[in-house]
Amino acid sequence: MGTPSAKKLLAWAKKGDVDALLELCDLGGEDEDEGGDGEGDETAYKWLLVAADFGFKKAARAADDMLAWSSFKFDDGALVQGLIHLELGQAYLSGAEGLPKDDEKARAHLERAKKLAVHKTTDAAKDFPKFRKKIGVERAKIFSEYFPEKKKK
Repeated sequence: MGTPSAKKLLAWAKKGDVDALLELCDLGGEDEDEGGDGEGDETAYKWLLVAADFGFKKAARAADDMLAWSSFKFDDGALVQGLIHLELGQAYLSGAEGLPKDDEKARAHLERAKKLAVHKTTDAAKDFPKFRKKIGVERAKIFSEYFPEKKKK
């Protein structure tokens, strides 16, 4: 089974279907201590966060729990976790993946991404100028509150 479409994932998140989202996790590989390649874990974590954004506390708890038992327990420096929060912040600013444009939710995820220093621990910052242009001036201002533009020398 491949990864469900963003439309399907969004539907599960809007319903708070934690069980369906957790089924995406890469469990039961040859060595359960290694937990598979993590792609399913990342997808599950991301969409559990979206479900939590829609008010499902069970989804928020499941996402938090994943940090201890899934491939995220090997996410040294919370690099993957930070990238997911950045991705969600950007999605809420741009309306990507069927998510509504929502400045408040965008800010919450961007703040978390900044706390996890995603702009310093990954190469994500190289795409920030292009993203700012894509989302327009007003939303770019919000993005820049968390990840200020580099001054050109």
